[in-house]
Amino acid sequence: MATNLSQTVSLKDITGVAPQLYSEPIDPRRAALIIVDMQGLLTTSTHPVKVRTGELRAALSGCEKLLLAARENAIRVVHILLGSWTMDGSDLSDNKQRANKLYMAQGRDPVAERAWDSEDIQVMPSLTPIKGEITLRKTSASAFTTTGLCSILHNMQVRYTVFAGQFTEGCLGLTALDASDHGFAATLADGACYGASSAGHLVMLRMFDQHWGRVRTVDELALEFKGRP
Repeated sequence: MATNLSQTVSLKDITGVAPQLYSEPIDPRRAALIIVDMQGLLTTSTHPVKVRTGELRAALSGCEKLLLAARENAIRVVHILLGSWTMDGSDLSDNKQRANKLYMAQGRDPVAERAWDSEDIQVMPSLTPIKGEITLRKTSASAFTTTGLCSILHNMQVRYTVFAGQFTEGCLGLTALDASDHGFAATLADGACYGASSAGHLVMLRMFDQHWGRVRTVDELALEFKGRP
């Protein structure tokens, strides 16, 4: 029998399906804040679904607060951007090239095809990297697939990774999942994540917290950055 993808998902249906894997707070000396795909403008999110501007603005505010806390406490910071190194998107992963063709056939913007000088490739102004912060460009969903993120984190002796950005059930979540698979203790920052859909966002947070890492609020993480769990 085929899965009914139109069925309603209730969060109570996935409560308690697995124990929380990580409960210990981060060690600021071995931590990194990784901000994924917070690029372009609030009104032109890099996704074909209509932007829920209020929710994206709230996630941006959370990212700003975390970034400030990271800078104040010497936490490593990595900015991840989605975009093509080529002008035609030919270096993008296969699924993103297929998505581009689908969007163009529907008369929509090929959102994944962003050349190196596109406005939508740039970090959102309030999150602009400062000297010493790392910026990586990916051509795939997970940053671990098409960047040197794993090696960079290992070289910096990072153990604890905190993830914020967009999209919770897409690029952001997949990067956090890969972090867990690569042996990092991963945390998703509730209040600094934006999902393509509200339901997908909530389900991903719940599942991640139970199976792959932790979910903590922005305020909780700001305290952990100070070494005060």
